[in-house]
Amino acid sequence: MNEKIAQPAVWLKFAALVVMVILLSLLSTSLWQGKPEKTADAPPLVFRDGMTIAEFGRENSLPNEVLKKAFQLQGKADLDKKMAELKLPQEEISSRINQSRTLEAEYESKNWVKIPLKFAFWLAFLCFVFTLMRRKKITSRIRPALYLGAVGVFGIILGSDPSPMGTIKDAIALYGAKGVIFPPRMIALSIFLITVLLANKFICSWGCQVGTLQDLIFRLNRNPAIRRAS
Repeated sequence: MNEKIAQPAVWLKFAALVVMVILLSLLSTSLWQGKPEKTADAPPLVFRDGMTIAEFGRENSLPNEVLKKAFQLQGKADLDKKMAELKLPQEEISSRINQSRTLEAEYESKNWVKIPLKFAFWLAFLCFVFTLMRRKKITSRIRPALYLGAVGVFGIILGSDPSPMGTIKDAIALYGAKGVIFPPRMIALSIFLITVLLANKFICSWGCQVGTLQDLIFRLNRNPAIRRAS
């Protein structure tokens, strides 16, 4: 097959890949809709003389869970304490409330069905591919199919996050903007870093959605002779 004949086929494959991404993105949106990725900035807190913690929470529409984390309350009885008893300046109170509110919003914005499901499939897929590589069973025909499956499942159907680069970006951005460390994200980041230390380039090729998509597109236009040799 010469280059002139092969070229249209390459463009057809690329067009099919684009259509697949669009259709699967629509499917992913319908499956996981209703989970906002960003939280709006909260309005300034309202302070009044003589307010109890419970009154402060109602005035600022703060759930008891946010108050409990911000002020380290031990029980419901602590809600009846006066804000003045905390002996905290308003700036410190605002900082604690904003951090606690940010954490609560982060928990609420995450889909706790999708995230464990994606991690389980992701780890199973990596183990499967690693086994095939150790047995030298990844051929030039199987490799694009594995890339296609990785892109479709982990990059689109199950959403782009959590992903290695996305998790690093979000962890740094959240801490830089709000001064908050979100524990589940740090757990995900630790898992990604451990896999990188253990598997190095293997993760970039097979565990990162950007890497698998990049390799898949690259192989669409490979010379057949080179493909047979790989």
